[in-house]
Amino acid sequence: NRSGVLKVTNEGDIVLFNNTNSTVWSSNTSGAAASPVVKLLDSGNLVVKDGNDNGLENLLWQSFDYPGDTLMPGMKLGKNFVTGRDWFLTSWKSTDDPAKGEFSLRIDTHGLPQQVSMKGDKIKARGGPWNGLSFSGYPRLRPNPVFEYEFVMNKTEVYYVYTLVNSSVFSRLVFYPSGVWGRLVWRDQTHSW
Repeated sequence: NRSGVLKVTNEGDIVLFNNTNSTVWSSNTSGAAASPVVKLLDSGNLVVKDGNDNGLENLLWQSFDYPGDTLMPGMKLGKNFVTGRDWFLTSWKSTDDPAKGEFSLRIDTHGLPQQVSMKGDKIKARGGPWNGLSFSGYPRLRPNPVFEYEFVMNKTEVYYVYTLVNSSVFSRLVFYPSGVWGRLVWRDQTHSW
């Protein structure tokens, strides 16, 4: 309902309570801090960190590790082989319902890594393997004035990430309930994506 409460525990967990004080969601932070704080970074990343630590290297939890239907600049799409963390997008159930939908967009690490769109556990579309410049199935992904992209593949992780070239331009990649994805750019003139 609309009467929830968001709290930060002494252990550094972000907890969402409903109106009967029952836990609806928790970040389940893996660590402890002497003085935990929640901070929304300019990137859109919501982080939990020790308030006594001015850096961002020792985060206890970050929202960028749990993408929904949107890939923001600096978020990873891929997999960490050490921790097993899988960064992937999941569509909403519908445009009005943010519950988990039936589609996902991820990096398939079986064989040469490639971007795949899935419906449940079935691959519906492949982006082709990374050829050093782009995913071979996406020839239109090339250098442009809006964003720069990088594909990282090493022993510990494989991921795709992008950053914005100009800080005054806002862009995001959205994975729609239909299983289609697209890049949106904010238009100041019309105040719309």
